[in-house]
Amino acid sequence: MTQSSSKATLILSVLLLSACAQLGAMDMRKAEIGMSREQAIASIQGNPTPYFLKNGSTEYVLFRLIPSFIAMYSDHPYEVFFIRLENGKVVDRGLVGGSEEEKIKRVSSTFVLREWQAEGRVLSYQP
Repeated sequence: MTQSSSKATLILSVLLLSACAQLGAMDMRKAEIGMSREQAIASIQGNPTPYFLKNGSTEYVLFRLIPSFIAMYSDHPYEVFFIRLENGKVVDRGLVGGSEEEKIKRVSSTFVLREWQAEGRVLSYQP
């Protein structure tokens, strides 16, 4: 291998590794039960964009994350994570699946998980 192709390979490797680090850099475990909304959002590492859905005393804070480099090129590249609050306090958090999707639909009837997992913008309620 020539010196210039070695440098190109090294640069490409560094770029790919840094992209992967950014893709999966969110940690939901620090959002603990009982925290306030502001504390929970501040505890999420990786600074993802929060989306807010609220109805009465129940509020969801949703985050979209591309979990891997390969997922970035799929039809539905995002995983959707949630923090559920009741009366401003965290009561649950995690990855949105089928059962959580049904609970979110009680807060926002237009929520469709597959749409949130797809490319493009999502609508959100901003309190």
